[in-house]
Amino acid sequence: MSKYFLQLQTPTVELTVTGKDASGAAVDIAAGINRYEIEDAQEKFEQFNTINKELADVEADVAAGNHVDKTYLKTLRAETASKITEFLKNEVVYLKKVQLMEETSSGIYQKGPLIPDTRTWKDDSLWKEKHTSCLDFLLDMLLASSVWRGQLISAVFSAFANTKLGKEAEAKN
Repeated sequence: MSKYFLQLQTPTVELTVTGKDASGAAVDIAAGINRYEIEDAQEKFEQFNTINKELADVEADVAAGNHVDKTYLKTLRAETASKITEFLKNEVVYLKKVQLMEETSSGIYQKGPLIPDTRTWKDDSLWKEKHTSCLDFLLDMLLASSVWRGQLISAVFSAFANTKLGKEAEAKN
């Protein structure tokens, strides 16, 4: 039995994600992100808010001048970041046009492999045993980067809410 979708309501949407550093340099990659119907998208927003709630409450206590154990706060921040990373890794389906940089000797960098699409990249020599796929490898790097993490979070929520897509989005299956 076939499953049908309305136009512009396919299971994934491809968005351009732009990483920009403090110098103003910018790079675009493409990310295929899960897209949901309204009720399911609301559940995803609630899931994300649940992940952040305890940390937000503790940070509100800190802002209010209440004493909070610094070790607990540090641990809570790390746990929350880890949960957010896992949440995002479940929502990004593929990446395209990712240019890796390679350190050829200490402090010397040059362009490394260009990964046109993680769904078709077969060379697993880039990552260690810890990663299960090219997508997993790249998401770990992107989500550990201050240049990319916030941009990926924004893209995921743009896909969920169907906002700011405009010319940036192409429907993909």
